[in-house]
Amino acid sequence: MSTAIESTDQTATADTTPAEITPWAPGDSIKVITASEGYELLLANPHALFVGETITDNTRQTVVEDDTFDDDVKEFGVDVVIEARRDEEGVIRVHDGKMRTLAARKAGMDEVLVLVRPNDNDDERDATVKRIFSQLRINERRSDISNADKLAALHQLVLLNVTAKEIASQRHMPLKEAKKLH
Repeated sequence: MSTAIESTDQTATADTTPAEITPWAPGDSIKVITASEGYELLLANPHALFVGETITDNTRQTVVEDDTFDDDVKEFGVDVVIEARRDEEGVIRVHDGKMRTLAARKAGMDEVLVLVRPNDNDDERDATVKRIFSQLRINERRSDISNADKLAALHQLVLLNVTAKEIASQRHMPLKEAKKLH
């Protein structure tokens, strides 16, 4: 069964998956994988996603440059789906994943996985209030993994006979440090 999706330039269906044209990316920048009950799963060029430049667009204004994260994204891709909403004009606005989107752009990735959640039928003010509260909850709950947890995970890799070279490569750490784990 095909579900119609209104995009900025054309109607896409879950089974035909034509691409959209956006002002930020080439014509084949967004492909619909599937759609159901207002949700869409997309493969999108990260340049086709709007990340926001002011507090009215995204609560995270300070993006801390993280070369290790950028290197990981360049080598392994984006591991966690980016969540977004479509605005009234069809623009896909990142709701959770600004740093992942920016890293994917920096890495030159052609596509990332995006889950577009349905918008409530709120007026603009109410929708913005909900977005801000949601982004605050999401970002405040994130915490870095502790050093003890990192060491325990690395120990599990050693027990699984993962080589120091592979650990060093995957973790972007000096081989000398990875060898100390063995």
